[in-house]
Amino acid sequence: MGDFHLESRPATEEEVKAFGRQPASGVTSLTRVILAESRPVAYLVDVLPADVLQASEVEKEFKGSVLDLLISRGTPELSNSRTEINAVTATAEIARLLGIQRGDVLLMFNSFLYTTSGQVVDYLQSYFLPGYFRFHVIRRVGG
Repeated sequence: MGDFHLESRPATEEEVKAFGRQPASGVTSLTRVILAESRPVAYLVDVLPADVLQASEVEKEFKGSVLDLLISRGTPELSNSRTEINAVTATAEIARLLGIQRGDVLLMFNSFLYTTSGQVVDYLQSYFLPGYFRFHVIRRVGG
């Protein structure tokens, strides 16, 4: 893991929409750059309601994966994730973090992690440099 930033703050309008509610105690935001052989290859932004994950918990237990942290805690009980994949151009900020040119193409994953009760508990935006990852998509059809 490279550049890492942790913050507690109010939810943005986009995040309120993603969660389907206004998180009463705000959100915990984790941004980080993922390295491969010391080279930045991905930029991840996880946002969780603070009642699901507080910054103090992250400071003690975080090793790079929000999903692994939630699974190891066992709460909330997780069900599934829904992800939309798009090709996007890098903003100036993301380009700087990944050491690329603004406007270079990235794969963007816009993900929602759900509990067994159907509540979104993690809104994740991930940006990946093409050529460093292989993704496999499994689609379930029917019941």
